[in-house]
Amino acid sequence: MARLGAGTRKRADGTLEKRFTIDGKRYSVYGKTAKEISQKEQEIRKQIEAGMYTDNSFPWIYDMGKELIDILKSANSPDEKSIAIREFREMVDFTFSRHPMMRDIFGRTKDSMMFMKELPYSLMRYLDEISEQCN
Repeated sequence: MARLGAGTRKRADGTLEKRFTIDGKRYSVYGKTAKEISQKEQEIRKQIEAGMYTDNSFPWIYDMGKELIDILKSANSPDEKSIAIREFREMVDFTFSRHPMMRDIFGRTKDSMMFMKELPYSLMRYLDEISEQCN
């Protein structure tokens, strides 16, 4: 049997589990092959980088982001995809620049304000990347 990569183990049910840590937080992915778990890990890493991976801090962003990705990966028309992208951009813009509770959620420190301003740009970068892959 081939040696499994670091952080990967074979579970009793025969599936593979890979554990990894990002910024001190542990994540796990499961799959049938090493390639599958590697792909899932990379997807989670991209989502975390883009701020779309949720631990329920911003469930509306996660839910709408997942819905958008499903639309972009589907056989929907280009017009439907454009509408979904526009709606997601509007939601992100409202959430981070005009929503009255965001300062209360993030706080008023310099770091939290920088994060609040940077997160929409990270989401948009990820959205642009996904859009290109789906076209």
